[in-house]
Amino acid sequence: MPILFCLLALLTTSIASETRTWTSRMGSTIEARLISIQADKLELEMENGRQLKIKTSDLSEADQAQLPEILVEFYGQEIPGIDAQPGKISPAISCQNAEWTYHAYLPTSFHLGKKWPVWFIMSAGGGKGGQALNRYIRGAESLQAILIIPVESKNGFYTSPQVCNETAEDVYDRFPVAKRFAFSSGMSGGSRNAYLLSERNRNISGVLACGSGDGVYHEDQSFKRCKLRSDVYVYSLMGATCFNRTGAYECHARFPDHFRLRYFPGKHVWAGAELIEEGMARVMGAALLEHESLSVYQDNYLLALSKLAQSKEESAPWEAAYLYKFGLEFDHPTYNSSFNKALSQLSKDPKVQLAQEAEEDMLQLAKEFYLKHNYFNGDGDPLPARLKLAEKLATPYEDIPHGETLIEMGKPAPSSKSKK
Repeated sequence: MPILFCLLALLTTSIASETRTWTSRMGSTIEARLISIQADKLELEMENGRQLKIKTSDLSEADQAQLPEILVEFYGQEIPGIDAQPGKISPAISCQNAEWTYHAYLPTSFHLGKKWPVWFIMSAGGGKGGQALNRYIRGAESLQAILIIPVESKNGFYTSPQVCNETAEDVYDRFPVAKRFAFSSGMSGGSRNAYLLSERNRNISGVLACGSGDGVYHEDQSFKRCKLRSDVYVYSLMGATCFNRTGAYECHARFPDHFRLRYFPGKHVWAGAELIEEGMARVMGAALLEHESLSVYQDNYLLALSKLAQSKEESAPWEAAYLYKFGLEFDHPTYNSSFNKALSQLSKDPKVQLAQEAEEDMLQLAKEFYLKHNYFNGDGDPLPARLKLAEKLATPYEDIPHGETLIEMGKPAPSSKSKK
């Protein structure tokens, strides 16, 4: 077992909070005052002046639950020059060195004592009012991330790449964010701008694409594939009858196998908050595995991942299994045992195996039919062979949502000649 209290000789002192009792996961206690927090470690000072650091994951569950409130009181939540209150979508914020505006969402536990992950969200219709952020708030709260949406980035506005990049730079300058722990997402044309931001801004470590493939539009209105860097992970959410489903499959056929393309029943629409939260979790985890400099965030992330997976065990055991299996890639001594135990238990559920087979069948259907179409013809022709295969493949999955999704994937998708 790791030693909880590792005494350190610190050369400087700072203003500390009131003395309180801190309890470890093993039940040991200590009386100390909080001095500061450094990512996943608390700096404490005992009454005799000795100072120490403890990992937040080594605290008791009760202390971990109370910690956000303690840190908010200790550090405060007001960002100088920024009109944003935690737990609310902010009024429009003007960039300091550009004409653009954006809205921000700070998680309720936000404080100024650390640097936070940040998500840039783009909407095809523009970000006025910031309402599109509502779909991401669930994930922002559970994964403890800041959300940003540029107002002027939208379809048909070909300075959108400039808007997104200059907004990101303004946020990096003014908000307490971890630059490499930054991500982009959006729907339709907003998803294409999310891809493009990942190409143009090297701080972006992952893309959560909704309703589009990786085709991007530049200021000159040219249409090209995104130049995806090797350290950027992509997780796609695609309505089963979305006209962009062909483009999404085409790009994922080129992507590495661990990138995920996830279909759900629906047309050309945003995915729901639950699916977005799961996608956010997977994208953020990929960044932690890729960038050693972000390792200080692992403990807090794995705690959030564990809670998310637990919440899926009854309603969607196949997704719980997916999350636990991914969590094991961290090979973390605190979580390996519990993740393995949960995964072993879930593997006994026949729905878990069925879901894995269903996702393979979805890719089989897409491979056979979707590559025959381009980005914008929407494979709208009513092909009897496609629908027949979809109905056949869906038969074993009537008791899980994947059956419905497969049938929808076999139906015609509406065409679109517009640049979505």
